[in-house]
Amino acid sequence: MKQEQESAQRSNCMFRKGLCLLNPAYFIENVLGYDCKPHHNNILTNISNNMISLDLAPRGFGKSSIGNIAYCILRIVQDRNIRILIVSNKGTATIST
Repeated sequence: MKQEQESAQRSNCMFRKGLCLLNPAYFIENVLGYDCKPHHNNILTNISNNMISLDLAPRGFGKSSIGNIAYCILRIVQDRNIRILIVSNKGTATIST
């Protein structure tokens, strides 16, 4: 009986690991602890399906949290040899006088 429970737990763990690797929203919610809203799923889909993407949304919508942090962590978990470049136009170039 105990072996069956351990086997079931291992199967469940492997299933969750598979979900984490294949489903970005599951990984972001269950591993990183972010609340993945419907507009975040749209951002994730766009990033996943396009080599270069531009996602426009108002300030505070979680673009950086989802696109720059969570998705990059997911890609590193999926492929440890990946190289990621994040380009941002912040700093003195964006200050208007």
